[in-house]
Amino acid sequence: MILAIDQFIGVNLGNRAINAGLFSSTGQLHCHVDIQLPLPAMPGAVTVVLCEAIEIIDFNRHAKFVGVCVSGDIDEDGRVTQDSNVFAGWQDVPLAAWLEPRLDRKVVLGNHTNCLHLAESCQNLSKGFDCALLPTIGAARLAFESSSNFLEKTNRDN
Repeated sequence: MILAIDQFIGVNLGNRAINAGLFSSTGQLHCHVDIQLPLPAMPGAVTVVLCEAIEIIDFNRHAKFVGVCVSGDIDEDGRVTQDSNVFAGWQDVPLAAWLEPRLDRKVVLGNHTNCLHLAESCQNLSKGFDCALLPTIGAARLAFESSSNFLEKTNRDN
């Protein structure tokens, strides 16, 4: 059985807001929302608001993969925020592991710089979008790449 995934969620945890977008595999933005970060932006509170933002843009649960852009250091597996240069108290936060059971979706984390590079390297995704959306687009691209790796492994094993 060959699996296909055609929608992805990209999320940028910015200094003041969570910016989330639902994208098609061709880069079309279906839905977008900005939600103010809770203050203080403690990991647990941000996790709750991030889940709410994702439910707003994909209440039908079509997207199975979420990419989250975080300022700071991310572990090599894209699972843990090791240290954030924006959010105090964000040391060794297992954000992906917290989000996955709440969202029932696969989550991968990327740092801000890498997400910007991903957005800029994919002209069809970033073309014509406001620069403020670039980290969100990069996070969606991260989700797309994660799904591709997952599908390749799943299809190979079947």
